Amino acid sequence: MRKFLLLSLVTLLSSVSAMADVAVFIPNNSTAYQGTAPSDKTVKVPSGSIIDTDFTIADVVTFRWTQVNKSTSNVDANKNEFRWYVGDILTVTPANGVSISKISVKCTGSSYLGGDLTTSWGTVTPTTAMATPWYWTAAEGAQPASFTIEGSKQTRASYIEIEYTTGGAVVTPEPEVTEVSSIADFIKAAPTTELKINAPVTVIYKNGRNMYVKDANDTFILVYNSKDVADVTSLSVVNGDQLSWISGIYSPYNNLPEMVPTAIGEKTSGAEVDPYEVNVSDITADMVNQYVTFGPVNIASTSNAKKFTATDADGESIEIYNTFSTSYYDQVEVPQGEGFYVTGFVCVNNSTIQVTPIAIEGGKVIETVATPVFSVESGSVEEGTSVEITCETEGATIYYTTDGSTPSATNGTKYTGAIYLSDAVTLKAIAVKADYYDSEVATANYTIKQEGAIEATFVFTTEGFNLNPSVDLPTESDQYAWIDGMSFSNGGVTLTFDKGTNTGTNSKPVIFYPTAAATKGQVEGRIYKDNTIAFSCADGTISEITFEQWSNSTNWAGFSATNEVTASGKTFVCPEGVSAVVLTSTGTSRFKSINVTYVEEGGQAAIEDVVADGDANAPVEFFNLQGFNVKADNLTPGIYVCRQGSKVMKVLVK
Repeated sequence: MRKFLLLSLVTLLSSVSAMADVAVFIPNNSTAYQGTAPSDKTVKVPSGSIIDTDFTIADVVTFRWTQVNKSTSNVDANKNEFRWYVGDILTVTPANGVSISKISVKCTGSSYLGGDLTTSWGTVTPTTAMATPWYWTAAEGAQPASFTIEGSKQTRASYIEIEYTTGGAVVTPEPEVTEVSSIADFIKAAPTTELKINAPVTVIYKNGRNMYVKDANDTFILVYNSKDVADVTSLSVVNGDQLSWISGIYSPYNNLPEMVPTAIGEKTSGAEVDPYEVNVSDITADMVNQYVTFGPVNIASTSNAKKFTATDADGESIEIYNTFSTSYYDQVEVPQGEGFYVTGFVCVNNSTIQVTPIAIEGGKVIETVATPVFSVESGSVEEGTSVEITCETEGATIYYTTDGSTPSATNGTKYTGAIYLSDAVTLKAIAVKADYYDSEVATANYTIKQEGAIEATFVFTTEGFNLNPSVDLPTESDQYAWIDGMSFSNGGVTLTFDKGTNTGTNSKPVIFYPTAAATKGQVEGRIYKDNTIAFSCADGTISEITFEQWSNSTNWAGFSATNEVTASGKTFVCPEGVSAVVLTSTGTSRFKSINVTYVEEGGQAAIEDVVADGDANAPVEFFNLQGFNVKADNLTPGIYVCRQGSKVMKVLVK
């Protein structure tokens, strides 16, 4: 019996010792954590950068973030949250004798869940709901001296909780490797701290922060100078120049191997590197960062301004991604047309194989016809308004439709002169020319102004602010005023904001004072994905809704709408008789004001018959407000000037 009791006691003690303890990192001043971590295992992280600083919970764990992203991961002082940016690497180092079993990251918004997460050991489980933290769990087998966690999207978190047990095996750290002799060894080591390739590397191409190098074994890697190391930034090289050594950290981006450099050796001249001559079908994912040339191919644009499709004579295609298309680089132009030869570097974006071009030569350039332009912008117009369509490409022919279909050389009407508007219409136009790619389709939506139309403008910025009821506008950078659930009225129109189906704590309608220097003071309304704005006119109908932005604002995702409302840019045109509209945001949009055009009931008097006066035998004639004669059997609802003999009157036809 004693042996049994002793065995039971040992089993109980073993069970107790295996129970996980809890520790937590919390942003300074945050009160979000409601867990069980004791005070001596709770570390409040001060506001400011969290990069390259050790954050330690005594006798449990040390966290250290390494910067890869150009933005700096930090603890935000205003919102008391961790902001862990895309690609930045968290290195977790357990204390000796400590086994980490779980790390939970409590996110603060559905847009900031870390995306596709990777780890050097264990498993990271992402979530789709902000209320559930994403978490890391240990793998089977011996725990390494340290491991890393990295996200493909930004993480914002109100705390990071660690579950652990003590009494495990004491780990003797392996001697730190400070150098390797090849790029392949560097990639295999995947260092999160500085590691030196102590062997010559040859520079093939440098443009902005991007530099492509190879070693004596013909292994290639992209060196991305995200930390703006001065010696790398100022380095002037040509194809073939050699660096005696290079050091950095490993930072793959969407499965593309990259090195973030920390230092470089002496530069000397060397032999120019020639690209591998390949066919499109030869290019595979195991060739990433290799220097290649191929052609002839036909190049066509896509809906993404940086992406193109290159197709050879056998019909094999590959995506061209023009990394060097912005002002951060010496720009590379990607022409459209036939018979080009492309030189560049193989890259990959997750599972999509691409080529980053550095030169495109030969071939026949095929230009795209300029997009047609309407002389009158979308919106409400007077009946009889004339719309002209022009195209900057000389010799182009314009085709248009008024039935909502896509125009082409075989669909629609050839444009020969001004189009006169007598009813609500969606006007689409395309321009074509022989030996050119067709233009993009231009679209405009028009409604006919009604007699008695009234405009109600809701202003969300400090200049002209008129919301009723009023709210306290933010007056300093990063301040905000929530307007979720609030209704505002102006004249006969009421609009109501709602966060809709968005589950993010901070992803709801707001009036915001921006932080960027270029937009400082430009207070504006902001709305996020799946948020809604409901418009209603109790005693009338809504004909048009228009949003206005600051001139330097680029955040406009747009809205989907109810009641067959049509969108043209930032203007939404309503069909006749609509008194309520709900707009649902498809992403983040910013605006300084919203203008609503509406018509009150009873504000018009219809004249259905015309009584002749003075000359009963004189013919009755109708003219629109632009002075054009309109046949009596072709009248549409609107205002007309009626003349019979010597009598002239203005009439409204419903």
